[in-house]
Amino acid sequence: GINAEYMGMMVDELGIQPEDEDESGPLRSGIIMFIAFVIFGAVPLLAYVPRHTPISAFPLSCLLTMLCLAVLGFLKTGLTFGFRPVGRIIKGGLQMLTNGIVAASVSYGVSYVISNLVMSSAPASVAIS
Repeated sequence: GINAEYMGMMVDELGIQPEDEDESGPLRSGIIMFIAFVIFGAVPLLAYVPRHTPISAFPLSCLLTMLCLAVLGFLKTGLTFGFRPVGRIIKGGLQMLTNGIVAASVSYGVSYVISNLVMSSAPASVAIS
C-alpha cells in the first residue's frame, strides 16, 4: 500500500483520490493482454488462409493490420475514458493506427538498411541472389 503520509499529501494537497487496490489486477490484466494479443495478432494472418498468392495476400494483411490497430485504439479509448464523446474514440483509434504505421515503417526502413549493408559487405560467393 501507499504510505499514510503520502496518502494524506495526495488527498489534501494535490486533490488526488487513490484508487482502490484490486488484488486480481495483475492476473486479470495479464489474461486480458494475452487474449487481445491472440485475437488481434491472428487477424492479419487471415489474409494468408485462402489460397492467394503471397503478392495479393500481403496488401490484404496490411489492411487487416491497420483495421485491427484502429479497432484496438477505439476499444482502448472507450474502455479507458468511456464511449462518449465519439470524437475522443475516433481520435484514440487514429492515434493507435498512426503509431502502428510509424512503428512498422521505421522497422521496415531499418531492416532494409541493414539488409543492404550486410549484402554489400558479403563476398560474392556468399551473396544470395
